[in-house]
Order: sequence, then C-alpha cells, then structure tokens
Amino acid sequence: MRLKDYVERSVDNGSYQFLKTLTPLLAISFNPSNNLSASNYASYLAEKNLMGHNEDETPLIRAIRAGYRGVYTGENTVAASEENFNPVFNPNLRQSVLSDY
Repeated sequence: MRLKDYVERSVDNGSYQFLKTLTPLLAISFNPSNNLSASNYASYLAEKNLMGHNEDETPLIRAIRAGYRGVYTGENTVAASEENFNPVFNPNLRQSVLSDY
C-alpha cells in the first residue's frame, strides 16, 4: 500500500503533509570502493576468526583506504556457516529468496 493510500484511509495528523514538503534523497547506489573495503574486511575477519566492526580500523577509514570519497559509511557483520545463508541448505531462506515480494 502506498503512503498516500494509507493516509487517505486513516486520520492524518499532519505527518503526510510534512513528508510531502521534504526533498527526496538520491537512491542508494552500488559503490565499488565500499564493496572492495567490505570484501577485504570480510576476508580479514574470516582469516583471523574474528567478529566486529573495529578490529583493525573503523569502517570509514577502511573504505577511504579502498578509494571511497564519501564522508559516511556503515557496515553490518555476521558470522555463520554456509548452511545458514545458502538457499540450497536453508528452506526458510529459500522461501524468502523465491517469494514474490
């Protein structure tokens, strides 16, 4: 359901009108430098059997070293076996990957 449709079906407390006044942000896009930084850090964590965000440097410093020219970056880290994140082994993940939404 679109926000406008939702608001039209409910009581508007002014939030929708406020949201319409905001300037839209650019869409998130792929950044090769961030991808390189993330890949390098994932390899580092796997080799050292570590989990964390600041094991060697901060996420932003790692991204800048990989060529990122922004002023902000973030990251999510996770550790698991292949079976947890491979749709072939995990029926719940397979269902979510194959779903229509």
